[in-house]
Amino acid sequence: MINENVLHQKRVVQILCGLLIFIQVILYASTYSLAALFGQLHYPVYMISDTISGDPGRAIASFFFPMLAILIFVIGGSRISRMHPIFTNNYDGSIRKWRIDGRLFSVLHVSLITTVVGVVGVAAVPVTLEPILHTIIAGIMIGAGTLSSVLFTILDYRLGIVRARWIKNARVFIAAFGVAAAITFGVLLESEPFAASVFEIIETLIFSIYLTTFGHPLEFPLVVDGGQLPLASNPPI
Repeated sequence: MINENVLHQKRVVQILCGLLIFIQVILYASTYSLAALFGQLHYPVYMISDTISGDPGRAIASFFFPMLAILIFVIGGSRISRMHPIFTNNYDGSIRKWRIDGRLFSVLHVSLITTVVGVVGVAAVPVTLEPILHTIIAGIMIGAGTLSSVLFTILDYRLGIVRARWIKNARVFIAAFGVAAAITFGVLLESEPFAASVFEIIETLIFSIYLTTFGHPLEFPLVVDGGQLPLASNPPI
């Protein structure tokens, strides 16, 4: 029988996953619509940064981006906390596999936190105020988010975390597509700004979609090959 705390966490995470997608869609729809209405968008540059460079888009972004950052932190952090006992219960620094997995797990912590800081940073530093700094922060945010999805996927495989086949395939596809979109965005940024704008939207949405897979019922409680993890791996939020 599943512990009541685990069921509570499942409900909370699933609600937060829904909010993450809802808020991001509302954010993009409202800022792009208002930027077009007030003549703030000029072909071929349709970057998200341009829609929030001035009011009213800037005001909307300053409210919604921190909310997105909190949701990303809680959803991703909840998943990390449920993976943590695998290391605390089995880690052996003398075994190469665990040394590698431990390093990957540490990098995952850093990349997720960097993503969260980047989400707040792009709204705090408008492109019209500090274009170079804004671009650097946006690049770091996209890179860290993409890296986080890749590391989650790799660690799930290496740790033998049981997932539905379609979830496993979906995460591999989303992570790979995210990497391809991030690279394409960087390559096209100067030469094809309109195409780069499209890939920027895709890249930021794809990471949120990846996080929503953590709301799948099989995530609560986490199960590894050979049996369920200790209850400590499924703490309440």
